[in-house]
Amino acid sequence: MSIELSLKVQQQIDSVWRARTFETLQRMREAGASEVDLQSTLDHQQKLRRHALAQFKAWIENGWGDGVRAA
Repeated sequence: MSIELSLKVQQQIDSVWRARTFETLQRMREAGASEVDLQSTLDHQQKLRRHALAQFKAWIENGWGDGVRAA
């Protein structure tokens, strides 16, 4: 997998994470969630993001992305 494509995928993971996290926190605020609940959810979402990026990195390092081509 090219470095360009790898960076694009990582940017996509970040973009999706930001959008979903914002939507989740916004819904929680509208429902009257406490600041503690909001922070807990944000912490959990950050953990999920780090996990997704680590999985992608492992996928690339193991050579599984060699057959993937940019569209």
